[in-house]
Amino acid sequence: MPVAGYRLPITSCRLPVDALMQSRYENLGFGLDLIMLFSISSACQFLTFSQNSSLMKPLTPSRLPASRSYSLSVLQSLCLSALLVLMSASLPAQSDPYQVRRDRLITKTDKGLIIVVNNGGSDYVSSAGENMNFYYLTGITTLNATLVIDGKSGKSTVYKPAGRYGPSAAAPAGLEVKTPEDLAKDLPRLVSATPTIWIEMNQLKVLEQAGFGVSRLENIKSITPWIHDMRPVKDETEIGLIKKSAHINALGLVEMMKAAEPGMNERELDLILDYTFKTLGSTGYSFSTQAASGPNSTSVHYGANNRKTEAGDMMVFDIGAEYQYYTADISRSFPISGKFTKEQKEIYTVVLNAQKAAIEKMKPGRSINEAYQTVTLELNKGLYALGLITDSTQAWQDSFWMQHGWGHHIGLVVHDVSGPYVKGKPELLVPGMIYTMEPGLYFPEKYLALGAARYLNVPEDQWKTFVEKVTPIFKKYINIGVRIEDDVLITPEGNEVITSEVPKEVADIEALMKMKSRFN
Repeated sequence: MPVAGYRLPITSCRLPVDALMQSRYENLGFGLDLIMLFSISSACQFLTFSQNSSLMKPLTPSRLPASRSYSLSVLQSLCLSALLVLMSASLPAQSDPYQVRRDRLITKTDKGLIIVVNNGGSDYVSSAGENMNFYYLTGITTLNATLVIDGKSGKSTVYKPAGRYGPSAAAPAGLEVKTPEDLAKDLPRLVSATPTIWIEMNQLKVLEQAGFGVSRLENIKSITPWIHDMRPVKDETEIGLIKKSAHINALGLVEMMKAAEPGMNERELDLILDYTFKTLGSTGYSFSTQAASGPNSTSVHYGANNRKTEAGDMMVFDIGAEYQYYTADISRSFPISGKFTKEQKEIYTVVLNAQKAAIEKMKPGRSINEAYQTVTLELNKGLYALGLITDSTQAWQDSFWMQHGWGHHIGLVVHDVSGPYVKGKPELLVPGMIYTMEPGLYFPEKYLALGAARYLNVPEDQWKTFVEKVTPIFKKYINIGVRIEDDVLITPEGNEVITSEVPKEVADIEALMKMKSRFN
């Protein structure tokens, strides 16, 4: 919910105009006069610096590294919006992404009959009852609508009640729109004309409702694996939406981190995020936010978000702002007091080094498992140096401090689907995939005691020696939790960290938290 009494932060938008033009616009291939672009950019800068400096003053190198920018005035953002409108008028018409996806799906199914219903599907859902496979192929959100693709003719029809895209309204590109009553009439003819029906196995009821007993259909196949084979590799439209979500997430996190101070309730920080996300165009969270302080930071899936923070607390935030059904996923850890203690910095550095090393491995043609293995190796290397691992030859110690996996696809849902699993053939990274990379270490007070129950098969002498050596060191890190998560787009040349707008270097975090937020 919005925070009552707050106005839109005047410095809430981060869009470095000149750098953005240089890196994005020069290769788009349209004939917009560059002189016009630089004129607009100059006008933006003039408007910015002619305003009240207390509101509009940009960050200086003395406050953060020159290569980073965390805030830009609303006037600059409005100017850039005008620039983008001018540019979009010059862009060539693009193919409808939903039509392209349907055409690709036809090629995978031997021109059979494809049926997908928007009634829950077989993966995570954005809202109750929605099937993201249906949305992926149509861009339509109406519940209980049915997509039928005739593979022979290539024709796609959506059967849905009259309404937003009813029979009297203009149909989305490449789709004919009919009523549910038409489905009962059309389906017998379509089924009789095809040898193979491709449908999600939890949606067979649509065939029965049309008067077909499932036992009469000799060749029904699941369409789900083929759709899931397509979804991990994002097209340009999807990448743009996920990047927009990442940008909104970044602005929210930066604003919240500037506002954070001891004594605030976790819920207050959560509300700052929610308010910032929604003022920037997000429909809200794509999953329950983790706003974890102190001892709560050591709980991997904490979600109560109702503790009063205290000086010295470590904070772990795991967030995702949904934008037009797509979501990014970012985790950041930081000290509520604004400066890392020696112990917090030690654990944080181990996690950060592991994440950086893993991201280096995330390149086309490589297995994602290679990146995951790198995380584990680097974490254990750091833990050994701190004395939290005592014998690297004992395999059980390699996993002792590991509490979750290191990454997943993102897209229409926060844990987006993967292609069909093939034993012995781990997924290889290809351009267009967007994976999270999120190593973490957590030190709840009773972790060693709980470990005794988890590792019952460890020889008693090994366990006793481990506990004796580790306990005095472990006590220094009790109630410290650290997770650092970024979203990594695989590109032809390597990768792009699309969530890099949020600082994660120790010095940058401490510099950011010295800044004032309008929320405190």
